Amino acid sequence: MNVEWSSALEGLLRRDVNEPLCVVSLEHPDFRILHVNEHWTTTTGFNLHDVIGRPWSEMCGQLANSADVLSINGAIQAGQSAAGRVVSYRKDGSTFLNGITVIPAGSIQIGGSPCQVACLMMRELS
Repeated sequence: MNVEWSSALEGLLRRDVNEPLCVVSLEHPDFRILHVNEHWTTTTGFNLHDVIGRPWSEMCGQLANSADVLSINGAIQAGQSAAGRVVSYRKDGSTFLNGITVIPAGSIQIGGSPCQVACLMMRELS
């Protein structure tokens, strides 16, 4: 996939973000994953190849409150900042309480076509 990151998003991806970060596309109603950082991989056990093109909500467990997932999806769709908590799965099947902050990130180019994106900053809650 040929992705041209916007300068603002590229700066966010290049700097040492100490929290797990997931970039999702607003071009699909299920907000598919375009990129994850190393901290996200360490926290979840999933690497980019495991999750690219999959809806971010697939990482949420059956224990996740669907109203919380819908609230986060609503913020992503509206291009608004928001925060919420969901139960998420690791690759090994274990669960953790995941604090998610939605950060609207503007537009990037994928294969020459514009694509609106959002960043999901994650943090494992105790």
